[in-house]
Amino acid sequence: MFSRAIAYPPPMHAGGRPAQSEGPAIGQRIAQARRRADISQRELARRLGVTQQTIATLERRTTTPRSATLLKIAEILGVSPNELLGVEDARNAHPSARGRVQATFHAVAKLPRRQQAKILEVVDALLAKHSAS
Repeated sequence: MFSRAIAYPPPMHAGGRPAQSEGPAIGQRIAQARRRADISQRELARRLGVTQQTIATLERRTTTPRSATLLKIAEILGVSPNELLGVEDARNAHPSARGRVQATFHAVAKLPRRQQAKILEVVDALLAKHSAS
């Protein structure tokens, strides 16, 4: 009687809606920056005054957040809005012109917060030793 096959959607992922395999570029960059900063979606949401679901949707969708929201996200995550937008900053295009130390600290800023803290401990100790002599 019913000869047509009925297509059912795939089962729902246990943790909610699965992320798209090729999420939007800005959403991917926000998610990457959030992970580097060692901040959960819930914590980012709390700091922005939104729900965790809002952050999950933002990281998964193709829409760009409003500029004020993007600025807040960048500030919380310790990155530039241009980095989240995928715009190359002309000042960062030639690290040799800025000096090796600045280029190194720019790279350190992209590490997880725990690793940044360890590096800063070493640098602070070296600076303290230098200023004491």
